[in-house]
Amino acid sequence: MRWTFADLASTYRFWALIVVWMLTAFAFAVFMESTPRIRPFPYAMLFSSDSAEQLAQAGTISGFLLGMLIASTRTIPRMILLSAICMAGYLAVWLSVDAPVDNLLEALTLSFMKFSGSMMRTAFLFALTLMVASVAVDRYAFGSAFVVVSVSEMIHYYAGLSQAGFVYEFITAGYGVLVSAIAMGIALVLLLTVRTGFDAPPKARYCPLKPEHRRGKNVRWVGVLLWSAAGVGMALGSIWPPQIFLIALGIPVLFLVLVGLTAAFAVGLIASTRWFYRIFGEMAFVHPSSKLFTPRAGALFFLLAPVSAPLLLWSLGSAVRDASSQRGSSSRRSMKRFNMWCVVFPPIAMGMVQDQLNDLAESRSRSDGVHLQTT
Repeated sequence: MRWTFADLASTYRFWALIVVWMLTAFAFAVFMESTPRIRPFPYAMLFSSDSAEQLAQAGTISGFLLGMLIASTRTIPRMILLSAICMAGYLAVWLSVDAPVDNLLEALTLSFMKFSGSMMRTAFLFALTLMVASVAVDRYAFGSAFVVVSVSEMIHYYAGLSQAGFVYEFITAGYGVLVSAIAMGIALVLLLTVRTGFDAPPKARYCPLKPEHRRGKNVRWVGVLLWSAAGVGMALGSIWPPQIFLIALGIPVLFLVLVGLTAAFAVGLIASTRWFYRIFGEMAFVHPSSKLFTPRAGALFFLLAPVSAPLLLWSLGSAVRDASSQRGSSSRRSMKRFNMWCVVFPPIAMGMVQDQLNDLAESRSRSDGVHLQTT
């Protein structure tokens, strides 16, 4: 049985594997920042900074091949074994390599771990991508999962590298490599808790909630409140220095603006989170589907996952289309327009989904003889 995006994102193992990859990449970044300098000795020219870069590139290329091998069969056990080897390698470097490096054996050990760390980082990312591609039910499921993985990679690239520099700057000399080993140890523990991949069929996940009638216009305005406050806040943050709140203490008007933006953002975030919680449960009441998140999973995904709103709305839109086609509804929205608003300005798409759910719920209530509560 194939997995929908909601199936994947509702499992612990999907997020654990993403964290495992990020820990692997972070460990390698810290290791590269903490690598001891090489003092001149016979053959020292073979281990220059240019050679280290070439080793990392060779490790990346080899990582694609290793990732294909990992994903072919027994994926998690192989990842566990490789994580243990990588952790042991970082520990060996920390215990045996002194700074500065002044002999051939230590230089070879460092070079081997530069190659291996780069290879593991790429192999785990590629293996995760192949695992998802092999079980995804359709292009949407794979595309959404790939977006989450890719954005996580971007977050690591921009935040993880700065964290690696922070570790190198503030950790006592020689202990940066130990941090790499600890990161790989945490990754190993996570893999041990995962144990299996996505070979078994997903579990059924239905938590229906009785629909409450809401106007799409009201839902739209709640979303506008959140996204507008967030947009204005980011604009002010880019124009003013990071100490804007300290500056605002001396400027009453600016202080009131910031307080208002914070309050608007908080109200919009709470209301939008509640809407996503309710909408998935209400949609499951009208039309149970494996494309839907559970209410709790939908709310958590909205709060914690990258680019969550468009992905959740696409999931809802797909379920709404299926329900409308089964019921022969004539009020289906233009999918091109809906998909555009999901990306450009999600509050508009939220209102469209709510209006469509109202139509479906009213149709079901007429057929079942049940009257909806109006709020």
